[in-house]
Amino acid sequence: MNIIYPQNEEFVAKMRESYGTSKDTTLYNGPFVLTMWKTKDKFTMEKNLNYLDQKEVNLAIINAKVVKDVQVGVSLFEHCQQRNSYLHCKCN
Repeated sequence: MNIIYPQNEEFVAKMRESYGTSKDTTLYNGPFVLTMWKTKDKFTMEKNLNYLDQKEVNLAIINAKVVKDVQVGVSLFEHCQQRNSYLHCKCN
């Protein structure tokens, strides 16, 4: 999850080091909100009913699994066990 827009400075200051570490310490301004987050394992995002252009959002829910091993991610994708895979690898 990337932060694209300016952040609410008051909220960030209030949360301190816990900012962005759980669904309750993160703010949302896009088409989805984080409804479940098991750190380093999986998360669920659901349609943001407060999103300005919500009628243009065609998904109701996104379930994501964190896969740390690149080969496992590729294998899950190739065997249709996940629809996409973001591969983060160290390149020399």
